[in-house]
Amino acid sequence: MGVSEGWMSQVLTQFERLLSMARDHMLTLMVVACLFAMATTPIAFAILGRLDWFRARRGRTMQRPEFWSVVCSMLLVMGLPAIFCGLAIKSQYFDEDRYAFDPNRVPSVLDQGRQYEARNLLESVKEADLAVKLEMERLRGERKALQVSVNKLDSQVLLLGKQAIRWSATAEVLPGLVDAMGQVRKAAEVDAKPEWQELVTILNDPTRRMEAQAGGGPVGFVAAAPGAAAVATPAAAGAVAAPAWLAAELAVVPDEQKRVANLVPFETMPATWEVGQAGDRKMQTFPGERMYELIDGRAESFLQYNCDGMAYSFFKPKGDDSGEVQLYVYEFPTSLKAFGKYGSEKTPESVAVDVGSEGFTSAGSVSFHKGKYFVQLVSTSEDAKFADFSMLMAKAVADRIDRPAGATGSSAASAGETGASPNAEEANDPAALFKFLPDAPKPGLPQYVAQDAFGYSFLSDVFLADYTGEGASWQGFLRPYTNTDEAVAVFKKYLESARSDGAKIDEVTFEGADRAAVINSIGLFDVIFLRGNVLGGANGSTVREPAEAFARSFLKRLPNQIPWTQPVEAAAKGKE
Repeated sequence: MGVSEGWMSQVLTQFERLLSMARDHMLTLMVVACLFAMATTPIAFAILGRLDWFRARRGRTMQRPEFWSVVCSMLLVMGLPAIFCGLAIKSQYFDEDRYAFDPNRVPSVLDQGRQYEARNLLESVKEADLAVKLEMERLRGERKALQVSVNKLDSQVLLLGKQAIRWSATAEVLPGLVDAMGQVRKAAEVDAKPEWQELVTILNDPTRRMEAQAGGGPVGFVAAAPGAAAVATPAAAGAVAAPAWLAAELAVVPDEQKRVANLVPFETMPATWEVGQAGDRKMQTFPGERMYELIDGRAESFLQYNCDGMAYSFFKPKGDDSGEVQLYVYEFPTSLKAFGKYGSEKTPESVAVDVGSEGFTSAGSVSFHKGKYFVQLVSTSEDAKFADFSMLMAKAVADRIDRPAGATGSSAASAGETGASPNAEEANDPAALFKFLPDAPKPGLPQYVAQDAFGYSFLSDVFLADYTGEGASWQGFLRPYTNTDEAVAVFKKYLESARSDGAKIDEVTFEGADRAAVINSIGLFDVIFLRGNVLGGANGSTVREPAEAFARSFLKRLPNQIPWTQPVEAAAKGKE
């Protein structure tokens, strides 16, 4: 019974494929012509045989050809349309071994022939989109594993470099090692440890290089710059009082970075841990335009949110060089910008933790945002003690954001100092604005995009979330403006930009909307609407109907006006 059902299933499957092929008129005509030629060939041979067409004249003797030669001739004639028919049918199937002949090339998900080619463009786009998402998930995991491995390798090579510089013979090969490791970090997008700069400085300074070789110890532990003052070890770092060296560190911090520098909780560090040292500094600060010196390759993503500056330090267990915890404290002009950068770093695999306004952990590292600060503690080891330390320091930083720095006498580092008025911060509260987005179908991670949303240079400060339902996926978005005129101007720019790209635009009527339009571009649909001072809708839907239904439900949740105050970002204006 099972065999019969399986056979019937295969027959039905092939029949469905034939019906699908029938929709292509040219292909149907070709197959019918080939079948007709094969079916009529035996009839033609039979008729011609009756008419004595097969009698051959050999001298004066008439010879009738043998039966087997007539059959062979007939099969040869029938073979031509059969071959054409086979090629036509085969062209509808993907050959999985098409690229097997090239062992040095790994085909991408989009260049594998007809695997993602359907009868219409929409189905092809959906299949290709799903395949790309799966491939991106796989590559994301591979990238994370590569970065962890490169980080471990970087720590070990750095330690080897500190030891090798003691000997003149091995020190000669260190410049090449430093350069090669820098290229590896750049390729893997891993931040350089500040101690590398100290190692390069010593290599380029003959005097310090000779002192390092005469000192009998690895660089960064016993060798010091000429005339450098002795730095107290953080033996009593577990005490409530700040370490003795902290005042000297803060004294050389520029005034505009003192606020963010005071958020590094050195006094909270357990006695079993110590602060890493880069040259003669235990803490580094950078204004926004110079962050590339430490996080080259990632700085641009922070500048998109107008990051004002950062403070950096790193910690490691005493006597244990297997890993470290790197602390990054970023200061933004407003809490909205800090939230936006935090959201761009969060992934669906992240695990939520109760720290700051909102936080998450991943592979032992902790990230959170609070007020106008975004904080990351990056662990280079998966050991549990590194994860525990990261969480301890994260909570300490979050506590300091809420209170003034006491010992140093610097200005308060409170969440209320946002660069905008309190009323503006309350009006632009991300949590309140995200509540306007529909909760069905279930949204993905909410995000705040500071600029160039959906690739449009005129669309900034957008609140959005991913949605999937009814066989389609899209991004629901919301953008309030200070007044209705601004919203109308951006709505018109949206339509003009889509029209210039060759999209088809249908202006429609939605209940509760001042204006609405459906934009069809390369098989994807944008459903946008204007209501008071708000621009919203669904972007990039693979199917029109679910996106329209989403937009209608979205409108029912919106008031006529949503309070919005353009954030005042003095720091950003100064840069411009």
